[in-house]
Amino acid sequence: MHRTVLATLVALCILVPNAQARFVTGQNLLRFCESKAPSDKAICLGFVDGVIDTIDVLRSIQGAPSCFPSRVEPRQAIDVIVRWLKANPDDQRYAAAGLTINAVADAWPCPGAGQGGRGSE
Repeated sequence: MHRTVLATLVALCILVPNAQARFVTGQNLLRFCESKAPSDKAICLGFVDGVIDTIDVLRSIQGAPSCFPSRVEPRQAIDVIVRWLKANPDDQRYAAAGLTINAVADAWPCPGAGQGGRGSE
C-alpha cells in the first residue's frame, strides 16, 4: 500500500510539471478524482491515501487514535472529498491537502476536536 502511494505521488510530480503553483489545488484534485482516465484516478487515490495516512501518522505520534472508522474504503473517502469540493467551489483554488483535511474532518470528526473536527476556529 505504501509503495503504491509513493509511486502515485511520484507520478503526480511527473505528470504536473508545468503547474505554476507549488501545490495541487482543490480544482486539480477534483479533476483527477472525476476523470475516467486510469492514470488520473490513480493520482487521486494516491493523493487522498497520502493525506489520510499522514493524518493518521501525526495522530499516532501524538498518541491519539485514528479519526477514521476502520471500515472506510478509499473510494468512500474520495467520494467525501469530491462532494466537499463541489459544495465549496470558492475554496478549490487552495491547496488540495488542506481541503482534503477539511473534508475528512467534517465527515469523520476526531474525538475532542470540536465542531467539524478542526478544533476551535
